[in-house]
Formats: sequence, structure tokens, C-alpha cells
Amino acid sequence: MKKLKLMTIFWGFIILLIVIGLTIIGFVYKGKLVKYEELEQKLENAVKEYVDEKFLYPNEGEKVKITLQELISENKLDSLNLENDSCDGYGIVSFNGNTFDYKVYLKCDYYQTKNYNKN
Repeated sequence: MKKLKLMTIFWGFIILLIVIGLTIIGFVYKGKLVKYEELEQKLENAVKEYVDEKFLYPNEGEKVKITLQELISENKLDSLNLENDSCDGYGIVSFNGNTFDYKVYLKCDYYQTKNYNKN
């Protein structure tokens, strides 16, 4: 009986360590994602400013692609780098009938926005 109690305590401790470890990993991962989301927001703001300044508003059904190189050449951004992780990106502006829709995409060494298309 004593042996069973010790085994239960041992495995309970192991399970607790696993849960704590996974929680810590989750917080670290989420912290890194927040930094990339902030970089995406920075890119989106630059795209909006560029479109407003250049009057590049698309018509219904059209899309306008704004590259990182365009934003850099117009001094809207200096780069898209994050802690030793160099990134490339672009923005797509479309008109859906009521409002303009801005979507931005990042491609970094350690992160990539969903639906990023290198072409």
C-alpha cells in the first residue's frame, strides 16, 4: 500500500512538472508572436499612410499590392527586422463596396503570416 502511495505521488509530481513546462513554453511562444503581430501592425500603418499619400485606392474588385521596397523608398519604413530576424513583407489593399480592406503579410526567418505568397 505504501509503495502505491509513493508511485501516485511520483507520477502526480511528473504530471505537474509537464503541465508547468508546457505552460511556460506557451507563454514564451505567445510573447514572440506578439512581437511579430506588432511588426505586422507597423507594416499596415505604413501601407495605409502610403496609399493615402499616393491616392492608390483600388476600384471595386481590384487589388493594389504595396511592397516593402516601395515603402522603404518613400521613407514610410526603414526595415522590417526583429531581433536578428530579417523580414520581408507586402500589403494588399482592396475595396469591398463600403470600405477599404488592408491586409499585410510578413515572411521572416522564424515567422510567416498565413497565406503569404512570395509572388
